[in-house]
Amino acid sequence: MKKYVLSFAISMLPHWALAASAEGSCPGQTTANIPEYNISAGTVFTALKPGGGDPSGDPTSYEYRDAEGHRLFLPANKVRLVTCQVQKHPRSGPFDAGYSLVFTPEK
Repeated sequence: MKKYVLSFAISMLPHWALAASAEGSCPGQTTANIPEYNISAGTVFTALKPGGGDPSGDPTSYEYRDAEGHRLFLPANKVRLVTCQVQKHPRSGPFDAGYSLVFTPEK
């Protein structure tokens, strides 16, 4: 029984880690190279946040902080969100992207 519980916990760890990520952030994966940051297609990011948005609230970029604390703005058209979706909302100020990232559990 202990072996089963430990095996289950280990298999669920990545899902729990994603669910426990900071509110408003989500995982994503690049669908194309991003040469400005030397990022290859297929790179996985664990904590994307809203970056920039157009006037209608559609994402133009997602923000990611690298290990050194630099803010990278990844083009939204080159990133696929994983277990997340965009939820548009009215802008609350000049630095509000006009959207939030909302966790959606895998089915």
